[in-house]
Amino acid sequence: MGHIELLDAYNNVINEWKERTRMENGDVLDLIKRGLVVCENTHRRGLLLNGINPSFNEKKNDKSNIFFVFSNAEDQGRSRYWAKKHKQFGGRDSDLVQNHMGYLDLFPLKESRQLRFEKILRPYNDLRMLLLKKTQEEIERIDPKLIVHANKGSLYYWGLNPKTYQKDYENPWLNYDFDEIDLHDCPPLEEYAKRLDSKDIPMEKRFVHLYRISGNAWGKDSNHFFLAYIMEYNRMEGWKRDQLLTAEEMKALWEWCDRY
Repeated sequence: MGHIELLDAYNNVINEWKERTRMENGDVLDLIKRGLVVCENTHRRGLLLNGINPSFNEKKNDKSNIFFVFSNAEDQGRSRYWAKKHKQFGGRDSDLVQNHMGYLDLFPLKESRQLRFEKILRPYNDLRMLLLKKTQEEIERIDPKLIVHANKGSLYYWGLNPKTYQKDYENPWLNYDFDEIDLHDCPPLEEYAKRLDSKDIPMEKRFVHLYRISGNAWGKDSNHFFLAYIMEYNRMEGWKRDQLLTAEEMKALWEWCDRY
């Protein structure tokens, strides 16, 4: 299932759901009417950057602009959204971004305010689950060696509690299992872990967590990795900025995961 088939699958889910529920108005239908966005992913067994959903600009919403490629994604106006993401992995022209990376949101629905997005979809668990199932199928088709999930608030969709970074049994959703790796025992991040220790950042405030991920199509010995992370954003507090990996560290982590 490529990006065109994924879009068709999402649309089929939505159309069948609308027909079954016979909804005629409401915030969730307004969300759907904005159009869907899907990233084209051609690199298998690579690094997958994962977010929750595409952003929305009411003044610049182009419903015909459905597909994009992560390595070629461009910002509009003063936005540095994609530029910061490319920078984190070595820049748009780096080998990692051009030849090994992909991007996929958990949901294809456009909304910039995550709290509002969650509030709108919360009453419709059936729709959320059906859309997530199609996303999951695409993730497992891409079969990434390393997933970087850069949105703390939506970790629970993967099965991680965003407060404890441990298994979230109340929100199974994608229902993966996680075996955390101590960053001190991960060769490419050993110096990074020591750097965090020297800054006296309490463990409960650290947002960089590395796991072996398994479950569903991936067995215990399948060697897939998952990095819970937060990307750089405007007005990021100093103690959070101190936790950002350098592009070199991110590349070294990818290369370490890729050897398995």
